Amino acid sequence: MIGLGFRLTIRRASSSPFELEALDLFDRFTTPPTYERKLLINSLIRSLKTAGVWAKLDALYLLAAANAQAARLNWCGTNYTISSVNSPAFTADRGYAGNGSSAYLSTGFNAFTAAGAKFLQDTAHVSIWDLTNRAAASASIEVGLFNGSSYQNHINTRYTGNVALGRVNQGLTAAMQPSVTSSSGYYVISRTGATAQAMYKDGALLASNSSASVALSNANDFIPLLLGKTVGGPLVNPSSDQLAAASIGGGLTSDDQAALYSAISTYLTAVGAI
Repeated sequence: MIGLGFRLTIRRASSSPFELEALDLFDRFTTPPTYERKLLINSLIRSLKTAGVWAKLDALYLLAAANAQAARLNWCGTNYTISSVNSPAFTADRGYAGNGSSAYLSTGFNAFTAAGAKFLQDTAHVSIWDLTNRAAASASIEVGLFNGSSYQNHINTRYTGNVALGRVNQGLTAAMQPSVTSSSGYYVISRTGATAQAMYKDGALLASNSSASVALSNANDFIPLLLGKTVGGPLVNPSSDQLAAASIGGGLTSDDQAALYSAISTYLTAVGAI
């Protein structure tokens, strides 16, 4: 005899136009999204599943959401809901902005201890969508962590000298530093091998190098922050930029990151963020 729960699952899947992952996400919204918003969410998830990118994600955050609670949700599951610290400013359908001193977002994600994490030493990525076009600044990190001695993982969207900085699972050797003319846009740092990492902006390759990977670090110093960087726990390099989206997961190929850029871009355009 087929169990009631099994029958309900089959009925839910067969009668709904939405992906099961989207339905699960809708259930976690305190304020139910409109039908139009549900369609946008579903389209993004479906496109990433079709492209094979969804399976590589530990966390996907669309900070440009209808309300702050929805903005902090991890679309990939119930783990790693963002914590808002010291009141970063939220704007509906635009995202969270820091204050450049104390406000930030904590992902709660520790790849060293996370069960089934896709983010591994030799296959890893972090991405953020920055809506702010600011002047070059050495002290602004939009996502990052550093264990204080040997491990770094961060993005600065416009560093001194009008270059972007990017590292993922890298030691103290020089970061990728491609030239940029604006801090705004979608940035991805991706490691696809022990000596292979690349940085992309708006779907296009900015830089690549062969810096060797280093082992993942444990404890609180391996919880990536948005709107700043952690060094063994404390916040450093706080950013005042406004972030509309972010992701964490396994290494992304050029095609993978292009698919992720396209899907997020479609969503952000529809809600008026870009």
